[in-house]
Amino acid sequence: MGIGDLVCRLVIEPLITVWKLDVTKLYAISQIACAITIASFPTVVNGVQMIIQGFLFSLSFRVRFSEVKIWIFGVSMFFGVIGICIGPPIAGLIVDITPGRSYWLAFVFASVMELLSAIATIGALFFANRKWSLSKKIE
Repeated sequence: MGIGDLVCRLVIEPLITVWKLDVTKLYAISQIACAITIASFPTVVNGVQMIIQGFLFSLSFRVRFSEVKIWIFGVSMFFGVIGICIGPPIAGLIVDITPGRSYWLAFVFASVMELLSAIATIGALFFANRKWSLSKKIE
């Protein structure tokens, strides 16, 4: 995971600056990529595949700490902290009630929560841009 973080810092973030990409949109895309990566973790069968999955996860997760519109990032991190606090007990409960104590359903749950987070980010971005464009029309 550290290599993915390093690649993101040295390659992806400078490209964001050079290409002047909208980081908030990239943030939402990275959340979707992160959800897909989380959903694919139960398919891991060997160490090499786990290294690849960890690398992809770290790439999708690292983009989160770029310059996202600060209030969208703040709200996302607020709910992220709540998820960090209640996510593991819920995942443990899901594993305990699943026949055969399979982790598959816990990964599905985590992926769905990440997708909901991406949808919330896209919604916040939409309303922020709409509010900004409406305030420009009033001026």
